[in-house]
Amino acid sequence: RNFVDEYTGWVYACVNVIAESIANIEFVITKGGKTVDTHPAIEVISRANPFMTKFELLHITQAYIELDGNAFWYIVKDGKGQPLSIWPLRPDLVKVIPSETEYIDHYLYTVGNKKFKIPSTEMLHFKTFNPTNPYRGMGTVQASVASIDADNFSREWNAAFFANSARPDAVLKTTESLAPEEQDRLISAWKSQHQGTARAGNIGLL
Repeated sequence: RNFVDEYTGWVYACVNVIAESIANIEFVITKGGKTVDTHPAIEVISRANPFMTKFELLHITQAYIELDGNAFWYIVKDGKGQPLSIWPLRPDLVKVIPSETEYIDHYLYTVGNKKFKIPSTEMLHFKTFNPTNPYRGMGTVQASVASIDADNFSREWNAAFFANSARPDAVLKTTESLAPEEQDRLISAWKSQHQGTARAGNIGLL
């Protein structure tokens, strides 16, 4: 199940509040008890990549952690192995490939029909504790999925009820028989007069 798709309704509201609070954090590096004004780590996080700010990077990262329990940073490095930019990847599109000797062999990122093999040295994986899978985290949404499903089903049922309900508070009946075309016409007229919340309580005629 793709828990990233649950980013809607009150789940969106809750995740967004948490992600924004994390995104507003200012990083400080100290050395010998003194604050360091410049540092490669702060610089690369601050500029993230040409299309993303530090706020967006951290917001996306925390939102993915809440939804999926995982967040992945693809680190682009220069010829000396120093980070140049950070690209957050959708966790639902990343597969962790275990290694028999090195724990993780590589990561496989799939977009449509294209697959990208990313070395473990170029990926930073943030994950929450998952008691059943050491390679993937468990997000808040996944842990709360039963409650979320119940709320979604209830909301959908209520919406369908009010959109489709055609039960008036009073009915006038006729003893005359009706031809099929007359029945169809009556059903159509009935819906037009009584279906939906704005027409609730109208008097019906049969």
